[in-house]
Amino acid sequence: MISAIETNKDVLINTANELVSAFTHVLNDIFDKNVEDIPLRFAKYFITIVLKTCSCKEIMKEVSEEKIFDLAEQLLTRLLIDNLDKVGDNKEGELILKNLNSSMLRLLENCNHTYIFCVLFNLLRKYKDYPLMPKLPNLIIKCLLKLSKILEKLIDKLDMEKILLAIHEYLIVINHDNKTQNDEMGIRIVKTVTNELVKLKRD
Repeated sequence: MISAIETNKDVLINTANELVSAFTHVLNDIFDKNVEDIPLRFAKYFITIVLKTCSCKEIMKEVSEEKIFDLAEQLLTRLLIDNLDKVGDNKEGELILKNLNSSMLRLLENCNHTYIFCVLFNLLRKYKDYPLMPKLPNLIIKCLLKLSKILEKLIDKLDMEKILLAIHEYLIVINHDNKTQNDEMGIRIVKTVTNELVKLKRD
């Protein structure tokens, strides 16, 4: 159905949020276990479908901010599963990891860009001091950096007030008298994004 998007456009667009919500639940079900217990064959095929969907602009631009948050959270946290790339006799884990990464990149490209900026800052706020995944803030910042490099192409489509509010909400949870390394990195990406926004919107 997703491959034949032109034929199935109406039904897929109308159910975009439900589709992404279902993906989020299944992703959680697949990966919320020890790495050696992940059903590799099912996971491999399922992630391929997720990637196909994330690559489809027509579907992804209809998805709400809340559903993008949930899907991005699943993709980013699963990218950090220890030794995922080493499982499977036929490099299944390696393929799953590659397709998780590609799905996240397509999400950055094809979603409503105001929503994805807000989602990333909100995820940064949620996970800035999360001891179980110390590398997650760095991964989120890499996504924000990738978006900041194409801001010139996106600027006219962005809701500035919404993005600046998400940045503000992130900054106020930082203890500025006792910043962690993650806080320092977060503040740097805030400066980068804000500088670009001001430069492009100086009028």
